[in-house]
Amino acid sequence: NREGVQEDTASKNMSQFQHIGCMAASLAITKDAEQDTNFDPNACIEVCKDRYPNILHRDIIAAVHGQRCGCAIGDIKETFTEVTPSYCTWPCKFYENPICGGEPNYWGVFKQYDFQSFASNGAFDPWRKIWYQTVVVRESSVIGPDAWNPDYQLEPERYYLHAVEIETGNAAFPYQTRLPGIVHGIQYDLDSTRLVGVLTSSAVARITMKVNWKYELFICEVNTVNLTWPKMIYEDEHPELLLDVAMSESYMAWTTSSAIYSRDGQDMFVFCQIEPAGLVKNTKSQVFFISIPDGEIIEAKALDFVVLQLMANEKYGDVSAVGHRFGSMQMVMLAKIYINEIEASKNVEWIYSPALPQRLAPFDDFRDMWVYPGLATSEHLYNKSYTMIRKYPEDYTLPRAPKDYPSILFEVSIRDDSGITEWCNVGNCIGTVSYKSPYSPFFNKEPRIPLSLAAPSLVSARFSMEAVTINVIFDRATLKGALPLDTNNDIVPDIIDYSTQLVGDAWDCNNVFDEESILILGSYPEVSCKWTSDDQIQISLPRDFTIQVGNMLFLKGDTVYTIPRPLENEYSMAASGGIAVSLPDPLEEPVINFNGKTEIDECSDVAISAVDSYNVGGRAVFSWALWKWSDLTNNPAGRIYNQTKLDAFSLVLENATEFNIGFIVSPSDLLEPATTYDINLTVMSRWGLNATKTITLTKLNFPAPMVSILGPEEITVNRTQQLALLADGVPSVCASSSDRQLNYIWQETSGQLDLSTIPGVVYVTRSLVIPPFTLEPIGTGDDVNTYNFSVECFAVDAPNKAAYAYVTVKVRRSPVYVVMSQEDRMIRRGNITVIDARESQDEDYPTLPGMTFRGTFKYWCQTPEPERAPCFGDDPDGQIPEPPENEYCTVNPNERFTAGGNKFSTPLFEDGEQYCVWA
Repeated sequence: NREGVQEDTASKNMSQFQHIGCMAASLAITKDAEQDTNFDPNACIEVCKDRYPNILHRDIIAAVHGQRCGCAIGDIKETFTEVTPSYCTWPCKFYENPICGGEPNYWGVFKQYDFQSFASNGAFDPWRKIWYQTVVVRESSVIGPDAWNPDYQLEPERYYLHAVEIETGNAAFPYQTRLPGIVHGIQYDLDSTRLVGVLTSSAVARITMKVNWKYELFICEVNTVNLTWPKMIYEDEHPELLLDVAMSESYMAWTTSSAIYSRDGQDMFVFCQIEPAGLVKNTKSQVFFISIPDGEIIEAKALDFVVLQLMANEKYGDVSAVGHRFGSMQMVMLAKIYINEIEASKNVEWIYSPALPQRLAPFDDFRDMWVYPGLATSEHLYNKSYTMIRKYPEDYTLPRAPKDYPSILFEVSIRDDSGITEWCNVGNCIGTVSYKSPYSPFFNKEPRIPLSLAAPSLVSARFSMEAVTINVIFDRATLKGALPLDTNNDIVPDIIDYSTQLVGDAWDCNNVFDEESILILGSYPEVSCKWTSDDQIQISLPRDFTIQVGNMLFLKGDTVYTIPRPLENEYSMAASGGIAVSLPDPLEEPVINFNGKTEIDECSDVAISAVDSYNVGGRAVFSWALWKWSDLTNNPAGRIYNQTKLDAFSLVLENATEFNIGFIVSPSDLLEPATTYDINLTVMSRWGLNATKTITLTKLNFPAPMVSILGPEEITVNRTQQLALLADGVPSVCASSSDRQLNYIWQETSGQLDLSTIPGVVYVTRSLVIPPFTLEPIGTGDDVNTYNFSVECFAVDAPNKAAYAYVTVKVRRSPVYVVMSQEDRMIRRGNITVIDARESQDEDYPTLPGMTFRGTFKYWCQTPEPERAPCFGDDPDGQIPEPPENEYCTVNPNERFTAGGNKFSTPLFEDGEQYCVWA
């Protein structure tokens, strides 16, 4: 992004499949069929990819014949025979365009284009979310070797307008069309929904020799009056551009650069050709401003450099250029397009002066940049221009490995000298886009003309810590599914349809996310969504789900909009694009919550559990291992252990690990009496973090009750809370133990608390209750005071055969609350203002009425927005400097005033004091 931070961006592969035309072929090529509807060409392409998984996609041909999907590989000529388009009369599944075959054996044929034409970098239609490019299919790919027969004088390539939906990556076949030649510098006219470029014959200098270049203004209307039958309409005859430059008739020099100013009534197309020169290598650019749609040349000016990039601000009419001028790369202002209101004519104010060029990028920062011809765009509302660069070393003999010099988006303000911004991490620049991408056309997906509000943009999509939900956050408040409606076809909405707003705690996520996203999320009602705020969607997941970190979620088109400002007539486009699902933030390590009795008598089985561990993402991986064992008899002769029993107990732990079981159950006879076993337990979360705990399991050599303290091994409380501990004792199962009645004795073992001295505390029952304000915190902030409690459990008839359990209690400080005697208020200039927080509260040590809080006070003050400067002193956050210790307000005891219900002696504010401390 602009700050150089890699975002959780999501991407989709753009289809390279192009509708080639109508062709005849055997029905035997059928590989799949629909039952009640015609086949969708994009779905047929996927069928063919699945049928030929080991074939390169460029060699796969998909064809649709009504309900049939056909597949072939190799050259089109081997399977198909081209016929005129009129033979195909059948519509496709999702649109009525007759490109899906016809009777009796005619197929609509779809194949990847052979390469992209650099005559145009591409154009973006922000209303339909479609990216257009000029692409090429070799004639030999269609008709075979006859394409090269000189007797036929065939052009070697066909040129097509390729269209792809940026939200799905699918080919937008209804918006594709064959072009009448090579279209250069294609641009999209924002308010007239048309494509504009310069058309030249694809035969000149290839088939037709010794003829002059002819330049025409190509205009293709994108007509979606019938949304199910889009039409790409262009005339057979195009306005000729009378450049009146002899050299441009003999030579065509094109760097793919063009620009458009598409304000209604002022529409103008800008491109460059060559200025006459004695030698071709010395030619410079001449820039032409062409009126749309008539092709009239409004202005033509010669430059002293070759233009590599052109940019136009479509709100204000500024036209700028990038080129290599006198040994340095420069970005300069050329002109401003405007309408002469008196003459009602289009005009160009020429600004560029060779003697004093208006440089937009600082000379020293830009002079050695390497730019991509044609890769540039503008942000119209905020007057920014963007270009794609590489920062190669000045010494051309040094290596230029792509990894070391990635592509960087370069931002410049055209209005002021605020400098430049490189969209890259300054400390470790890995490029705005991956270095593996050799060529990256980019576009302004939100031109904000005439819709001036920014569309909502996805900021993050994060799992919750236990993977119960995914929280999707936008960068601004939205209409939550309500739809702006344009009732008069001027693009700007007129009303908001709130009937579509998504309300309630559980609705189908398909209302907001696209089909591919739903496939990985799961379907409703197992997976549901809800708006938790205007800018956040919460996706609720079932226990078992398939979506993982790194999977991508994409928005459904025309669904999520910014809350408008109807009084200012400001609305937004719909949100688009996607986001990669990322880890919880903050990401915390697993916490092992262990339960069970770790001290067992000679007859009891082992039953311990860690299934209640948390921060595991709902999917913990348990690893159990026997680490060591030790003798409790202190036999000086040493002790020989039964290896068979040790191996058997180790196998119990290994099986629990292999089958990912979070608890251990083992027969008593696998453990030797009077032995302590140390078991290492490692819990790994779904997020890949580990926590390890050593569990000490003691096997006694006599009958005794087993006891545990219910709940976690470690408890955190505030001083204000009551602490309640409950022991769970179970009489021994040994046959020799007859008394089932158990006694309990609680102790605090750190030495901080004598339970026998606390009034009302009973410490000889199963439960122990410590009253509030008994346990003490220590230190400040996050410091905790640790108490250790133990419970002894024994049978009434055998008090010397006891079992023990332990719990750790950590006491933290309660929060402090500021209490003002008077909260927000209106004040008058000239009156004394009192900020009185004396009765602020520390819950651990409450402030009694009329008393002063026992602690310290600090104050902050900032001036109103937008300055937000410190009121007193120079601390940027506004902290008010503290006066010297024990220096309080000098007051007049005979003059009193009241503030917040309290009376004060009037401060004198001596020596120009602006404030003083009362107490």
